[in-house]
Amino acid sequence: MILGALLRSIPDASLEQQRAWGDSVRILREEGAKVLRLRPSSADHGAVMEYELPREGGRRPDVIVLQNGVIAVLEFKTHGRPHRADVDQVRAYARDLAQYHSECRDVAVVPILVLGGARNLRLSNDQLHVVSGDRLGELLVEVGRSEVGTPIDIAKWLGGEYLPLPTLVIAARMLFEKLPLPFIRRARSAGVPDTVALCLGLARQAHEQGRRSLVLVTGVPGAGKTLVGLQVAHSAEMEAYRREHRKGRGGAPATFLSGNGPLIQVLQDALHSRTFVQDMHRYIRDYGLKNPDRIPPDHLIVFDEAQRAWDAAKVEDWYSRKALGTSEEALRKSEPQLLVEVADRLPNWAMVLGLVGGGQEIHTGEEGGMNLWVDALERSAQDWSVHGPASLGELFRGSRHAFTEHAELDLDTTLRAHTAEDLHLWARLLLDEADLDGAAEVAAKLARQVFPIYVSRDLERARHYVRSRFAGEPLRRYGILASSKCTALLKYGLDPTFQATRRIPVGLWFNAEPSDHRSCCQLTSAVTEFQAQGLELDLPIVGWGEDFLWGRNGWLIKSGRRSRLVHDPMRLRRNAYRVLVTRGREGLVLFVPPESRFDSTYQALVQSGGIATVDPPS
Repeated sequence: MILGALLRSIPDASLEQQRAWGDSVRILREEGAKVLRLRPSSADHGAVMEYELPREGGRRPDVIVLQNGVIAVLEFKTHGRPHRADVDQVRAYARDLAQYHSECRDVAVVPILVLGGARNLRLSNDQLHVVSGDRLGELLVEVGRSEVGTPIDIAKWLGGEYLPLPTLVIAARMLFEKLPLPFIRRARSAGVPDTVALCLGLARQAHEQGRRSLVLVTGVPGAGKTLVGLQVAHSAEMEAYRREHRKGRGGAPATFLSGNGPLIQVLQDALHSRTFVQDMHRYIRDYGLKNPDRIPPDHLIVFDEAQRAWDAAKVEDWYSRKALGTSEEALRKSEPQLLVEVADRLPNWAMVLGLVGGGQEIHTGEEGGMNLWVDALERSAQDWSVHGPASLGELFRGSRHAFTEHAELDLDTTLRAHTAEDLHLWARLLLDEADLDGAAEVAAKLARQVFPIYVSRDLERARHYVRSRFAGEPLRRYGILASSKCTALLKYGLDPTFQATRRIPVGLWFNAEPSDHRSCCQLTSAVTEFQAQGLELDLPIVGWGEDFLWGRNGWLIKSGRRSRLVHDPMRLRRNAYRVLVTRGREGLVLFVPPESRFDSTYQALVQSGGIATVDPPS
């Protein structure tokens, strides 16, 4: 009867899946009888098999047991020893139910890995239980001893809301289709809704008072800065302003600009739209250089990664080739100055919303940072008001433009890694401060929060782990990342050099089905910090390169020919690796080539908290 119900619910189940169901149902019947004998009150408990997590593309914990005040999440495996992928999978199920399911609030959610191929096995710690099928019953009774309250009602539990944090691409799709975003507890506690509301309020103020405002939102990697910008730019309020000023003509409500070409490609490919996100450099060329008197159609301009705007030297180097006929005077201006001049020409009011990341400057010409914006405003012929977090106040001290502090404009909690809000701290301790012991403490906390960091010298083991970790979850995205300066991966069939990566269709690499040969999930091609910046994977494999190695006193970079536009090559390398190691939502695998020149680097990464093994291929 149970197997028949499962087949009706999931008619396309494979024969392997059906055999696994048969094994697990047998164990549940035998061990369930033990539970009833040992604890008769458990007759009031319920169980849900193959519960599909809403909005998660087919993720299904095998069994969820609803006890009195305790929810046990069971994942069955046929083998006889625990694999890391299995452990991480069941712990992630328990974590996500606890965080995102309304009926799991204030209830203990306990992960249990059941090994059908083992006998008389029982391993437990404060994070997980691993048990053989023949001892499951006694474990459930023991877990249930902490029960309080009345039995959890199955119908009420099944009717509860499950609101997972959407990826950037999924969130963009929802905004594009004018669907409300699920502001889950984590996003709300991180302050994202408050930041959006404040930005819209400042836009309203600028519109009503006929003012010009620069609003700066700072945040750690993965804190939701891009998401904030997209919500503001495509809000109903901005739509109303567009209709007011453009008499209802079509187009985006505001202009969302990014200099991140791969991010633009990924979002345009996912949305089949070229107006939702636009190319910053093309906008500068069209309104700031080639047509210096042309007035843009919208009054709110969002600039993603504002700290990466180009300085005057880079503008001259790039645009002298891309915008032929531009005056020499215009080519001696930075991108912030050109953008401020564009906003100065807008009639009545304007607002520039700059989204500011830390340690994300990886291109030549990006090292000027926020000082370029201060200089741009000082050169403006208009009066501007500046709004930002306290951390930027010192930059504008002495400026003729008033600066107002807002705590809501600093997003200091990452959303990308679920509960792993300290991933950026681990990266800083490792890359900037070379504090391996301090990084190890943070890595241990991350591991407890189901964000493991693995270090492997076997690429096939790394591939096997990520494939096993997300087996049966088609919406998951995992892929290989590497530094653009790395050549050590060539012998492994991976080419992250410029000529190779420019041929990768980045939109399809991120968005295509896992079975598509162009998909990142094939694990056959690597993209670099330039393609990965601003985007996210559930679980990246980062191939460490010879361009950033651990020496006796810290990190060393590969010497070689240097561009005249580069002022601090060590800073750019650090930032490149910061981008690479902070792309993950569910964990991180570092692949260090098994060559002697990488030995010290491998040891340093292990000392920084990396777990020095992943499961071998079966």
